[in-house]
Amino acid sequence: MRRMPRSLLLSLALCLSTQTVSATKPVSEEPASVEPASEEPASEKQVDAVFAEWNRKDSPGCAVTVVDDGRQVYRKGFGMASLELDVPITPQTVFYIASTSKQFTAAAIALLVEQGRLSLDDDIRRYVPELPRYPRTITVSQLIHHTSGLRDYLELSELAGRSSADRFPQQLALRMIARQQATNFTPGSEHGYSNTNYFLLSVIVERVSGQTLRAFSDTHLFKPLGMRHTQFYDDPERIVPGRTIGHTGNAQQGWRLFRTNYALVGDGGLLTTVDDLAQWERNFLDNQLGKNKKEFIRRLTTPGKLDNGEVTDYAFGLNIGQYRGLPTVSHGGSFLAYNADMLRFPEQRLGIYVLCNADAADPHEMSLAIADLYLAHAFTEPAPMSGASDEESSDESKDDEEQNSARAISAQQRAQLAGRYYSAELDALYTLSASENGINVQVADNPVDTYEIQGPDRIGDDYRTARFSRDASGKIDGFVLDAGRVQGLRFERRP
Repeated sequence: MRRMPRSLLLSLALCLSTQTVSATKPVSEEPASVEPASEEPASEKQVDAVFAEWNRKDSPGCAVTVVDDGRQVYRKGFGMASLELDVPITPQTVFYIASTSKQFTAAAIALLVEQGRLSLDDDIRRYVPELPRYPRTITVSQLIHHTSGLRDYLELSELAGRSSADRFPQQLALRMIARQQATNFTPGSEHGYSNTNYFLLSVIVERVSGQTLRAFSDTHLFKPLGMRHTQFYDDPERIVPGRTIGHTGNAQQGWRLFRTNYALVGDGGLLTTVDDLAQWERNFLDNQLGKNKKEFIRRLTTPGKLDNGEVTDYAFGLNIGQYRGLPTVSHGGSFLAYNADMLRFPEQRLGIYVLCNADAADPHEMSLAIADLYLAHAFTEPAPMSGASDEESSDESKDDEEQNSARAISAQQRAQLAGRYYSAELDALYTLSASENGINVQVADNPVDTYEIQGPDRIGDDYRTARFSRDASGKIDGFVLDAGRVQGLRFERRP
């Protein structure tokens, strides 16, 4: 089924009558009815309407909880945890939450800092000496705040022709990262989100504490908070009761299971439930971790700074922002056909957690729709408008005209780009051949991609651009590839 825009979801929800919502006792007990803490409580039916698209037995779906002033005022599951096994989603269904996991990795680092076992100013090569010496030192703090400039290892893996369904051992990922001879930018000069940062933090936790991130977090984070169904999933053969599976596709064309052997952690990898996440939310209101309770939460929610003093919007695995005039703390995640979102309004003491097992789901839009219901009385700004303006559409038309002009190069020029190109940093060989539509690119035995001609000696697609270089005689000798969170990869032409 096609996803409804948030404006339509909200309009549907607001048409329904207001009534008291249900809440829960601690996660080990059954739900009980209480009044929510918000001034104008949303009704259960209003929130249900946000998930109407996923409330069916022939579709994957989502679990959601709303925590108002420490109380779970809403908790429910929609759709199926497994279409294959006909198991419905409940608030205790275990989901993979992808990058929403980062805040827990960062919390583990914060505990080690508090214990005096490492410093945020430490050179990361102190703990990961396999990495090359870059012109500028990269610190633990720069990993935390995504200011290291390190290339994203997941995109490197994809560019090398690996599938996210492949088994990806920690040492293989480390070797790939260690082969990178350059960074996307000078460390400390910019903010650039990279999964490499948090993968390396998991390695640092392991080498400093002597425990895997899974074991350290279980002892120091999850057990103290009563998060009984939460763990970092670092073993693809480990049995996890109550776990859902990711689904690809849609209702019209059919759903398919997403099978994977991927089990790296740090940048992702957390398995949890919305009931357990309610416990995590409560901890931000009444912290039970570390020695200095207030300082621990302050550290987790304080954004980083660039070398020039500019404050970023990224703290310890948490985005610091605002929505409709209210401060927010948030983070989303999307990987392996799972989507997750957490959205917290600290001043209103409201937390929203949405976990989905369909790659077509958009939990962030659902979180915003729920926030619009619960905090309608508190917002100081109107809801953002959706859709592109006429001016934006006009600019897009101009861009199309420029691209069409750039593509008009001769067949002879396209043929000059054909050949084999090798990147030592990727340890991958690209085979390029000319076609009527552009340049065909094949990596190993993977399906062929077609890059459009963007201009003389320049090809690409929606997120990749290859800029060719020539030797003194004018012959093509290689190219530099820019691809999202990976910039400046050099490929040399092979005979």
